Amino acid sequence: MDFVYLPTEGELGKLLRMSDDGVRLVIGSIRSLSIPAELDANKLVSHHCAILAATGGGKSWLAGVIVEELTLRAEIPVIIIDPHGEYSAMQVPKSLSDDAKYVAGLVRVYVPGKVDTTSLDDYFRARFGVERRYVRFGINPRSLSLRLMEGLLDHYYGLTDAQRRILEEAWQYMGMDNELTGLDEFLSDLEKSGSKIVRGYGNELALSTLLTKVKMLIENRPFFITRPGEFYGNEQ
Repeated sequence: MDFVYLPTEGELGKLLRMSDDGVRLVIGSIRSLSIPAELDANKLVSHHCAILAATGGGKSWLAGVIVEELTLRAEIPVIIIDPHGEYSAMQVPKSLSDDAKYVAGLVRVYVPGKVDTTSLDDYFRARFGVERRYVRFGINPRSLSLRLMEGLLDHYYGLTDAQRRILEEAWQYMGMDNELTGLDEFLSDLEKSGSKIVRGYGNELALSTLLTKVKMLIENRPFFITRPGEFYGNEQ
């Protein structure tokens, strides 16, 4: 019979420490020990990654730490798709260290033009005592390529063969343009372009239905704008 001994902290540190190759991301410390918990930056960004835990288990916090470490140690720019506004908190440094201030200063938040952010802004102000910083952005529907417009319409509402053919032909007359015009003018231009190729009642019906789908797409998707300075409600 042999005894089994617990390893010393020094022995565990040697076992768990990464090699000196590559960039190490420190995401915390091993529970009840002073040994740092580390990730290999190269392996992390070159493979798929999932953070799994129960609600309230700290998934968002850990993701934020990883982003901060990637920014500081690996100098990698990161884009976060954040529908719930959780990562806006990275604008506020958690400490007075230069690293914390540096990362907080790099954070840029972008919000689609027609999204109500009132509740998030109020929560952020109450929790941190400062205003949430973000920039409104929007997409001019005229600037979309044919394939992207076609893909969006088909994804959300479906396109018949006749509607797809009319859109493909009409878009050649519309052309990609950076000019921002109202929705009515945009639909009018699309209708005129589509009318050049429409013959017969069936195609006229297809054009009318296509125009309805385009209108629904632009009105119901918050990232589309059709007038300068478009934003949610009375926000300035």
